[in-house]
Amino acid sequence: MIRVVRVTEKTHTLEVPQIGKPGDPRLFSLSEAEALLPLIQKITRAAHSEWLPLRDAVRNTLSCDPRLGDRELAYAAIVQTWSDKVERLGPVVAGLWHVDFFTGDGFLCWKYPEIRLAYYHAASDSANVRQDIAAIVDTEAPDWAWPNQ
Repeated sequence: MIRVVRVTEKTHTLEVPQIGKPGDPRLFSLSEAEALLPLIQKITRAAHSEWLPLRDAVRNTLSCDPRLGDRELAYAAIVQTWSDKVERLGPVVAGLWHVDFFTGDGFLCWKYPEIRLAYYHAASDSANVRQDIAAIVDTEAPDWAWPNQ
C-alpha cells in the first residue's frame, strides 16, 4: 500500500506520496510500483533534460579547459539530486536513469525512457539480467504481483 499524505486546500484534496530519508528500505507490490512510476518518470524527465546539455558540454570540453571542473560538478549535482529525490520515494537507484522497486525477493525494474514498468530481476541477479514481468507472474505467481497480500 502506498503511504499518502492528504492535503486539503479550499476546494480540492491532493494525495502526495509519503517521502522518507534516502536509503530507507521499502517493499513494493506491482500495483504500488506502477502507481509511483508516473512521478518517477516526471522527476527523471526533468533531470535528464537538464543533464543532457551538460553531458554534451563535458564530452566536448578538453581536459585542459578550466571550465571542465565546473561542468563536471554541475553534471554530478544533477545526477545526485535526481538520485536523492527518487530514493526518498522508496525505490533504489540502480544506475543512471535506472530505478528498481524492491519486492522482497527481487526488483521491479525501470530505465528511462521506458514507458511502463515491464521488467524484473531476482535479488541474486545483476540489474542487467532483466526478465519480463508478465512471464514471472505467469510462471511463479509471486506475492508482490497481487494487491493486499
